[in-house]
Amino acid sequence: MNPFEAFKNLGKIQSQMKEIQDKLDRLSETGCSLGETVRVTLNGKFEMTDIQIDPTSLKPEDWDLLPPLIKAAHADAVEKIRSAVQRETAALTGSLNIPGFPGFGM
Repeated sequence: MNPFEAFKNLGKIQSQMKEIQDKLDRLSETGCSLGETVRVTLNGKFEMTDIQIDPTSLKPEDWDLLPPLIKAAHADAVEKIRSAVQRETAALTGSLNIPGFPGFGM
């Protein structure tokens, strides 16, 4: 295939990339651990936007469990964001058909 073939779609690619960025800016996912004892919310840039801890779910002697619960909820949120990013990116770029670029119609 002619390497310049991809340049025919440059305007469409730029538009799609802007659309992807806009969607990622609005993306938000919440991860949980120990039921919903700890909830961590991340945005599409993997920044933590909220953390909630249900104080009634832990006894005072269990407070040492809090750091691992926060890490687990964060990891759950990260996995959800990664999946959402893949889904959004694939949905928007699948039709571009750019050779050599995974997710771009390959």
